[in-house]
Amino acid sequence: MTTPTAPPIVTEHVDAAVVVAQGEHDVSTVDALRAEIDAAFELGSGITADLSAVTFIDASTLRAVLDACARAEATPGTRFAVVAPVESVVARLFRMTRADRTLTVFETCPAAAAWCRATEIVNPDP
Repeated sequence: MTTPTAPPIVTEHVDAAVVVAQGEHDVSTVDALRAEIDAAFELGSGITADLSAVTFIDASTLRAVLDACARAEATPGTRFAVVAPVESVVARLFRMTRADRTLTVFETCPAAAAWCRATEIVNPDP
């Protein structure tokens, strides 16, 4: 039996830092994901985790995403968005665990990136 290799994780920087994850993510890939998210935080104040091509995530990966959200919230002027189409396995996990109440989730990467680039951070809860 062969050990699967970690799916590629790529950080892009066009108008905002985007971490793109694909395939299955679990405890064996979470350190790589965390490293890419950390690198994205170094690039600027708008970070998007594009999980639209992820086919499986476990609790360790969910924790990494929630930690990134908390880090952004603790850093003035920083935004962290997640791309997870509504019918994706990632979005279903977010709903089941109620992580969708904490995370800012978008259907598409352009929508998430636009939100990350916005200069004024508005509290959605008046």
